[in-house]
Amino acid sequence: MVVVVRLEEVPKDLICAICMSVPLKPKKLRQCGHVFCDECIQESLAHQRQCPVLDRRSCNPATDVKALREGSLGYRIWSTIEIKCDHHEAGCSWRGSISDYFAHRNLCRQGPFGGDRRSRSDQRLIDNLETEKILLSERVEDVVFENGRLRAELERISTELLQRQREVEELKSTNQQMKVKEGEIFNAMMTILQLPKENSKGGYDYSRHSVVKLTKLICQHLENKPDNIKANKIYECVTKIYGDLDKNHFDEPAFLYMDVRMLFGVCLASTWFSDNQRRQLSRLAGDKGWL
Repeated sequence: MVVVVRLEEVPKDLICAICMSVPLKPKKLRQCGHVFCDECIQESLAHQRQCPVLDRRSCNPATDVKALREGSLGYRIWSTIEIKCDHHEAGCSWRGSISDYFAHRNLCRQGPFGGDRRSRSDQRLIDNLETEKILLSERVEDVVFENGRLRAELERISTELLQRQREVEELKSTNQQMKVKEGEIFNAMMTILQLPKENSKGGYDYSRHSVVKLTKLICQHLENKPDNIKANKIYECVTKIYGDLDKNHFDEPAFLYMDVRMLFGVCLASTWFSDNQRRQLSRLAGDKGWL
């Protein structure tokens, strides 16, 4: 075990709360920021996936345990800790930053390799591989974390999409019900619609005395003539009323001229008549100077 030169100067936040020593491989929990030895926290989380200090927060070893990122404030403070070699009692006089410990250990003459040390080039290669391993491990942790976040987002979007689909189906159902209701109302209106009375000759009983009534009937269904009203019979009534204008009947209603002019305007604005009938009505209206 390494020996810290000035243990009293080490911040408590950088002392492992499990083994109470300074971590050689410090790992930090993402949720709370507590620092532990790599081996200590892995063993602890394998037993219980909660922070040993704040056990209220759940921790996932794959995503929540991260190495101190090189260059971060925590890493810089940790790297200022001065230690002795763990073989100092055997005669090694090395002292240095805790971040340089592993590099020294592989070269220490009092260590397990003794005089049969690796060459400097081999050691550089090992150090580079170790650094790359740490970086790749951090990338894997980041990818696992991002993957979990994306899965949660996908689940949220899927749930929201299903909700929107249900709302659309409900609106379609409501719209269909409204159409059915609208049809029922229209059919009911057609049922209660009073059909024009017929005269003794089988035609409709509209005359110069009921011009306003006829005009109102056509107005109420200007572009949607009820099927049970015959347009040809209405046309005959209109032309017959027009013919009465110039006969000067003794019982001629007041304002007959204006009422007939209004009737023709409504007829020409409606969709009740055939093209030939419309042309004839236009000609009659033109003869009176109504167009």
